[in-house]
Amino acid sequence: PFSDLSVTVEEEILKSCPCKDLFDQERFAWDEAARQLIETYGVKVDPELHAEILERYERLGVAPYAGFINPEYAPVEENGEIVDVRISYPEDFLTQMLDYGK
Repeated sequence: PFSDLSVTVEEEILKSCPCKDLFDQERFAWDEAARQLIETYGVKVDPELHAEILERYERLGVAPYAGFINPEYAPVEENGEIVDVRISYPEDFLTQMLDYGK
């Protein structure tokens, strides 16, 4: 257990890290790669595509936080064969996450 709660987990781990310099170099490289990824793809939005996504999302009729909720799929069977798939969205993120843990 951590004895000093003012120290972050990363700082606690670094206390026993034999390769602190390498750790810092790798962390910097990953931070830079993440920054480039976001700046290249995450901030430039095609207005037409954005409008299409907003329109499609509105048709779903789900709460804004539901973007983090995964759809649930259920087969629709006729005469023992799957003829369709019913898609539903749970209203509660926490319940879905707890269900995954079962």
